[in-house]
Amino acid sequence: MKYLKFILIVVAFLSLSCASAQISPKMESAEIKMNVISRGSYQYLIKIGEHLYLPKSLSDEYKEEGLKIEISYVVLSKKGIVYKTSPTDAPLPDFKVNYIDIKSIKKVEK
Repeated sequence: MKYLKFILIVVAFLSLSCASAQISPKMESAEIKMNVISRGSYQYLIKIGEHLYLPKSLSDEYKEEGLKIEISYVVLSKKGIVYKTSPTDAPLPDFKVNYIDIKSIKKVEK
């Protein structure tokens, strides 16, 4: 009986941990958005449809405002803060968005 309870707990834990990520297996059109948060400091967001996301990591070659890309990604449950500028040049928290884990990315040829 103890083993049955243990197995049920393990299965429940595994099913809950897998539910936090959404997989996008196909390539989707997206755009890089550069957010200025203070003098010389930027955040790069990815706009997919009407949603903004913070990439977990983004290569320097993609850090270009308005760059059109195709992306395959996983939406993570973790949220990050998007900052805005302030009169004192100290970044201020503005709103939160989900992080994404980029599986593949490529520039769209013009």
